[in-house]
Amino acid sequence: FGSPGTPAWETADGRGAWGSDHAPPMSVAHDDRGVYVASSMAEGGSTVFALNVRDHKRWGIGRCDGGMLATLDGKLYMLMGITPRNTSHQGVKGTREIQLGRIDAAKGQFVAWPDGKTRHVIASLGGQRDYAPREPAGVSVFKHLYNPAWMHMESLGLAAAGKNLYVSLFYENKIVVIDSVSGNPIDTIALPSPAGLAGDRQGHLYAITNRQ
Repeated sequence: FGSPGTPAWETADGRGAWGSDHAPPMSVAHDDRGVYVASSMAEGGSTVFALNVRDHKRWGIGRCDGGMLATLDGKLYMLMGITPRNTSHQGVKGTREIQLGRIDAAKGQFVAWPDGKTRHVIASLGGQRDYAPREPAGVSVFKHLYNPAWMHMESLGLAAAGKNLYVSLFYENKIVVIDSVSGNPIDTIALPSPAGLAGDRQGHLYAITNRQ
């Protein structure tokens, strides 16, 4: 796939090849072990993978949806299902689920919450979403039109703050608060068009809303 893995192709130990064969990286997180990188999906290669402090790949997980990343207490959390299967501006029909996956950051394996599930549905979006028409990526960057709405993604933010996780739902105008122990939503915060999120160990949450 033209990746800088060692070697550049997939291997049984998960250290070959780097990222996805279809999508560019869209999210990065880190902890004391190193750096984690995710894309929106991969048929070949890895949707999400881990690098050590020497930029050598430690593990990778592929053939699944991916999205924003966050780390907390030795676990890596990844949003899944944030990109509609059909991104035409005519709209996307049917129920769509935003899921949160839980991964052992050391081993690169999905691990279960107390209820035995490795992925939790944190939002079910029914009905039809009408996305605005958009220019091609290169034109949008040149004309300074590249913004969260251009992405046509339901969520552009995942962050850990204190012991909670926070997920922004751009088109729903809210942030979902998730208990990291149970993996279940416990609250929502109303905010217009929330996009990127960041948090600190003191429990403060920082969010981008529109241009603020």
